Amino acid sequence: MNENQTGLTPLEAEKPRKYGGAPTKQGLELFTKLALTEDHLRIAGVLVGSGIVSDDVYIGDMTQLVEPVGVGTCSEPIRNGATVNMTVEVRSDLNKDLPDGMTIREFLIQAWDGEEKTAIYYGCLADYPQYIAPWEEGYLDVRRYPISIRLAPSVKVELDDTLPGVVMTIDDIKDYCISTLLPQLLTASQKQIVNHNLTEDAHPDLRKQIEEAQQTADDAASAAAKAQQTADSAVQAAENNSGGCALRITFAEVFAGQTYTVSSGGESYTGTVPEGLVVQVKLKQCGTTYTIRCTDAEGEEYSSAVVTGPYFGQYTASLLPFSATLDVTTSPDAEVVAVCGGQSISGTAGESGFVSLTLPAAGAYTVTAELDGRAARGTVEAAENGGRYSITLDIPTTVPKEEAGVFDGHFYSRIFEPEEWANGALRVPQTVHGIQPRQSACIGTLHQRVDRTALDYLEQTAAQGRTAITNAVKAALNANSSAPGTYPTAEDGHVQLTWNQVQCYILEGTLLAAEAAASKASEKGFNWQDRDTTGAPETATLDAVLTAAYLPALGGATTGMDNLCTAAVLQGLRLRRKATGVGTVTRYDLDGAMVANTWAAMESRIHWDLEAKALVLEGSAPFAGELMVVG
Repeated sequence: MNENQTGLTPLEAEKPRKYGGAPTKQGLELFTKLALTEDHLRIAGVLVGSGIVSDDVYIGDMTQLVEPVGVGTCSEPIRNGATVNMTVEVRSDLNKDLPDGMTIREFLIQAWDGEEKTAIYYGCLADYPQYIAPWEEGYLDVRRYPISIRLAPSVKVELDDTLPGVVMTIDDIKDYCISTLLPQLLTASQKQIVNHNLTEDAHPDLRKQIEEAQQTADDAASAAAKAQQTADSAVQAAENNSGGCALRITFAEVFAGQTYTVSSGGESYTGTVPEGLVVQVKLKQCGTTYTIRCTDAEGEEYSSAVVTGPYFGQYTASLLPFSATLDVTTSPDAEVVAVCGGQSISGTAGESGFVSLTLPAAGAYTVTAELDGRAARGTVEAAENGGRYSITLDIPTTVPKEEAGVFDGHFYSRIFEPEEWANGALRVPQTVHGIQPRQSACIGTLHQRVDRTALDYLEQTAAQGRTAITNAVKAALNANSSAPGTYPTAEDGHVQLTWNQVQCYILEGTLLAAEAAASKASEKGFNWQDRDTTGAPETATLDAVLTAAYLPALGGATTGMDNLCTAAVLQGLRLRRKATGVGTVTRYDLDGAMVANTWAAMESRIHWDLEAKALVLEGSAPFAGELMVVG
């Protein structure tokens, strides 16, 4: 007796366990019976469900769906020897009674066994579901799954007359017209000509016959043109909504007739906004940020962004004109500039120190007020169209000049982190500190921040945060694979973790249940979700970040996660990392303590680089702290 290396019988070794399809035991019995009786196999229908088969159940044992939700159909069977190939097709127009669409995780093919329907094939998508959008006139969502069945050559396969047909493509219609309709029309026309020529009164009536034939041909051409237009619309809808991401964009009325673009990297689409103000664009990539741009009739360009999820599906976006007001209070006569992306808006403060700016787009604006070489900066997040925002910028005041002329009356202060150092020094250019140094020595104070065990993310460490969050999602998915339902998931499959669970994983490297993570946050002092230390606003929700992390957690591209989860987003979510070199932490501390600088304690000094007019902090090793100098 031969044994395989798995220790399983050949039948057991071939059983699909998680993803795939197989004929059922009932189907195999029916195939055998039909081979003996040389009867036909009649396909009775296709059922679709959202359930998942347990790992310990062989899908060939299935006789019904775990969770039925809708119906499908299948193509005309094609035989290749002992193999019969068909394509199962699930469409939104066959499931018009599902207002929220449906998620496909399983399907079942049925055939007639006498007067009864029996299950002959079960397909399982398991952890890789696909979504069918709700039915909408002119919008067809289609998913297709090819299958193969081994069947005796003597058994003919046919479809039940009640099964809906599959969607014909434009190539199908062209082939049918050329190969079937055209020969029939030519034969019938030739027969009519011969018959007319054989009759004595053919020629006097020839003109009338020609006119009638011409009218018939014109009517046929008109009907064919309408059929072609309908087919083109159906094919375009099918192409836009299968095998890719379908983006439905709604434009404001001011963009009607204008040219729009949708782009990401080397992928770009261009079109004209129709009178209906709604367009659909087929996108190729999952987990990618696409930018929509359009210019109004006055030449003002507007843009909007949409991020596709980890699976192909339907996405929506809108492009609306944006306008918000920013009120700035600062020093009189100060020049004020607000910058966001590539857009810059400026103005001059009046005698009262007030100036109002109109912001043309949503986003985070860096606002700078400058006067006589001195400057103050701040950040404002403009999110609401028509909203009004305000900021106060206090430009550093002057101090009396020294008689010796060493000081020019300015001072500068700064809080800094180790990541801001480069080549053993922290350099501050004159455009930032605004002081005119006269000698290399400078007067000021320097403090070092020590004993911190948790730090905010900066741009240099944001990649660590993205990796930690992706690993947390991966750990949750692995747990759900072993014990389904351990961590809740959304409709698209991404894991819905709490803030405490994510922060606990970043700091401790362990994924806990929600209640356990909340308890650990209180115990170890990282319940700082509401504490702001950077001034960064929340620009993306935690769920949006977890959605972007889903595809990388499955081993896919990281582009969407990299574009979304920046240092500013991590700061806005109040997520912190464990300080470098810190071992086991009993209780986390964001603040630490400030110690006064001495060369013996910190081996550091501050001085002016007179050639570059830069303020320089040098030390034996980078550290965090604060400094204040006068010059």
